[in-house]
Amino acid sequence: MAQAPLTLGTAVATSSGELADVGIQMVFHAVVFDDLGGSTRLDLVEKAVTSALQSAERHRVRSLVIPPIGSGVGTGRLAQQDVYVVVVEELAGHLRRFTSRLETITIACADKRDVRDTFAMLQDAYQLWWELRSN
Repeated sequence: MAQAPLTLGTAVATSSGELADVGIQMVFHAVVFDDLGGSTRLDLVEKAVTSALQSAERHRVRSLVIPPIGSGVGTGRLAQQDVYVVVVEELAGHLRRFTSRLETITIACADKRDVRDTFAMLQDAYQLWWELRSN
């Protein structure tokens, strides 16, 4: 709250509090809702993921976990599969454009089907990157 008001589509970094006891040093909060429990849009998730990646680079983070932000149950929540597509696209774009300090990026998936589908998207992004790089 010390950084409020926050703009939709941004991400802010905070200390991890008690999570530091398990090795988590920083938490990036992606702002995709106007109010707690509100609705969101994929373009806001896209901007927030980009903002979180940029913030992670500024803070020299080496490892990052990205959950399916803006998804879940309730009115106005996005389908997890749609969020995973945005996350993979933003990750691929970020890694293609910048020399990254990030060594490990984990996409948190809810179940085995999401893991399989997200892995397939990552493979497609990797293949496209190699094709672009070869040309």
